[in-house]
Amino acid sequence: MNAPDDPVWRLIVDEARPGATNMAIDEALFESVQAGGRPVLRLYHWEPPCLSLGRNQVADRSIAARVAARGAQLVRRPTGGLAVYHDREVTYAVIGPVALLGRPRDAYARINRALVAAIRALGAPAALAPGARRAAAPATNAGLPCFAGAAAGEVMVRDRKLVGSAQRCVAHVILQHGSILLDGDQSAADVRVEAAPITAPASMTLREAIGRVPARADVRARVARAFEEEFGSAFIEDAATQIEIARSRTLEARYASEAWTWRR
Repeated sequence: MNAPDDPVWRLIVDEARPGATNMAIDEALFESVQAGGRPVLRLYHWEPPCLSLGRNQVADRSIAARVAARGAQLVRRPTGGLAVYHDREVTYAVIGPVALLGRPRDAYARINRALVAAIRALGAPAALAPGARRAAAPATNAGLPCFAGAAAGEVMVRDRKLVGSAQRCVAHVILQHGSILLDGDQSAADVRVEAAPITAPASMTLREAIGRVPARADVRARVARAFEEEFGSAFIEDAATQIEIARSRTLEARYASEAWTWRR
């Protein structure tokens, strides 16, 4: 098992994959770190577009038709939080032991500091949302998109949320993953059965923040560099092992199942 101060992380830059596959890979890597593997930063995106629901988010089956009409998929994440529409974005997943990242609240703060640094390097005036601690999403907002509002410590640009993140901690290992919006909007992530117009505050994209859509490769490079600086670690390019790939294929069947998708 790696020592907590082992400076070497795995950097996995992945291709576009369907929603169930992406979530299965994240969980397979989560299990690898729980078994003593090195910490991981995985950077990826989604194809086709996909609406992801938080692990415990309440959602009605009627949303499936709306999602399918967009040519998108539907998946439930292994992490908490609210719905996110994954399309024109870079998604990150950070997986590491509490001994390295800190307790969940501390890890959340460190990861978001790295994301702010990466987004500033791209030319956007990113900052952390003010407040002393993260706030739980009210039950009355259970069908709202993740990007409909920001909790304390989340990544903002001009008072609008640019990165949406969700976290889970099991066996002293943290998985945090989230979306850095390049372009588009989050209207498809409103999963309320009778959706009223969302008035506050809208999501922000990098197109709006810097006047162009940066290349995913550039965003990934800035994120990796910012994480190296935040954690004072070396990040070595890697790929999922054959064991992790085999495990992800087993997990993918669960993420693709209706029993998992509609577990709430």
